[in-house]
Order: sequence, then structure tokens, then C-alpha cells
Amino acid sequence: MKMELKMISDYRHNALYRESFNALARKIFWIDFEKWYEAGFWNDRYICFSFLDRDQVVANVSANLLSWVVQGKQLNVIQIGTVMTHPDYRKKGLASQLMQQVLKTYEDRCDLFYLFGEPSVKSFYESFGFKPIQETCFHTELKVNGESSSCIRKLNLSEPRDMDIIRSLAAERAPLSGKFWVEHTQSLLAWHLLNVYPEEIYYIEQLNAIVLFKVEGENVHLYDVVCRNHVPLEEVMEYLVPNGTYKVNVHYTPAQPSDYNREPFVTDDYIFFVKAKDERMLPVEFFHPVTAHA
Repeated sequence: MKMELKMISDYRHNALYRESFNALARKIFWIDFEKWYEAGFWNDRYICFSFLDRDQVVANVSANLLSWVVQGKQLNVIQIGTVMTHPDYRKKGLASQLMQQVLKTYEDRCDLFYLFGEPSVKSFYESFGFKPIQETCFHTELKVNGESSSCIRKLNLSEPRDMDIIRSLAAERAPLSGKFWVEHTQSLLAWHLLNVYPEEIYYIEQLNAIVLFKVEGENVHLYDVVCRNHVPLEEVMEYLVPNGTYKVNVHYTPAQPSDYNREPFVTDDYIFFVKAKDERMLPVEFFHPVTAHA
């Protein structure tokens, strides 16, 4: 059958195209964007660039319009994500054409592009000028009294009251670091809450804070703290665990990185790629917040 390819973008409110996009995402990544859309979190900062064959989305590259704050300086950035092609349409250069379109559309409007790509497609991204960047992981040891560990409750995403808490705090959250932070991520945060961390979302009423965390023995993985005002790590930890000494791994860049143990971040899951106009604008030691991954 002859292909009838057409490039389209920014079609989130077109039910036919959105369902086809979701069908492709389910097939390639086993994920679905519909719940995110219906909850009102798919906003105009997440833009799909896709190829249609008739009414079927067969390839996609998405652009996330964000900002980085590096040492107090704001950079306009584009995070690329949801790069996918239907198996029947591969090796036809569709992803390359979409990538070129995204780069062309935003090259004069941003300071850099970046993405988290699988190691198996490293050469693909390098062909567009992307370079691997080394992240730094941060951890510290804390002694916790744990006197407030009973004053925390798990949020239920099916409860309208709990979803209202998420919407309110996500829209007005304070940055966790002035050294490196990603802004305009309400939509991405909501994606992670709905799809990645639905069982690790807790609310501390006394701090009016949402905390995403997991405890593995004496190791605490702190993924995010969503609140209107900065709360010291020591105070947050009092609500998360019983008394004891813990290694706390923060999955973002802390406010005072020099107070933490630091080491190169190593993972086989992805490579952090950056295409920057001037590489001197990049931070030296940083960890991109996991809840802002696209």
C-alpha cells in the first residue's frame, strides 16, 4: 500500500490524532498519555511533531519547552522526548526528518537542546550534534529522630481532594536548588506522578509538601519535594523514616552541593545528551531532576 505521509504538530486537542499517538506510544513504550491529557496536564509546553500516514501517527519526536536555571542564570531550553517510529515505517528516515524539524523550529529560540536517549541509539543523536554529558550524583548521611514519621499520608490519585493538592503545589512549587534547576515542569511532574511514582507520593500537612521517596533498608531515595517554600532536608527526613542513621540519595541537584558526597553518576538506562550553542553555559556538577525527565 502506498504511503501518504504528512507532517503535523501541536495536535493534542484532536481526539483522532491523539488516540493514534497514544496507540503508538503504547506499542513502543507501553505508556499512554490519555490520563495525563484528561487530568489537564498536557499543556502547550509539550508539542508533538509527527508523521501521519492517512490518519495514523507512524513516527514522532516531541519538544518540551522549559528553562534551566544555572547559578542564577536562566537559559531557554528544549528537552526532546517520545522519539518513536512504528516498526512498519522504520529505516525510512522519518525520525531524522522530525528531529531536523524540531531543531529548525526552535534553534533561534533556545540556548540548548537536550534529551535522555538509550545507549543503543547513541550514534543517531550524535549525528545531529548532541554530545554525552556526565551527571553527578549527590548523597549524604543523616541521623534522624523520626518523631514525626507518623504525620505523613500517602496520596491517592483517584481522590479529587488529593489531586487538588497535587495541582496546587505543582503550579506554585519552589525550586530545590539555585545551582541547577529546571523550570516550567508542572506538566512533566504530573506525568511522573501519574505514571512513574504513583505508589511513592506522600503528603506532609504540617509542611504543606508532597514528597516522593522510597526507603530500602538504611538507604532513602528522595526523588522530589514539592512545596511552596524551601524546607531543609533534615526537617523533611523527620517525617519520612523512624529514628536511625540513613544514607540519603537526592535525585536532583541539592541547594548546597558542596555539603554532599559527590561522584559520577553511572547508569546503563540512558545517556544525557546536550546540543548547546556554547558549552561553557553548562554546569560543572549537577543532577537533572528525575521528575523533569521527558
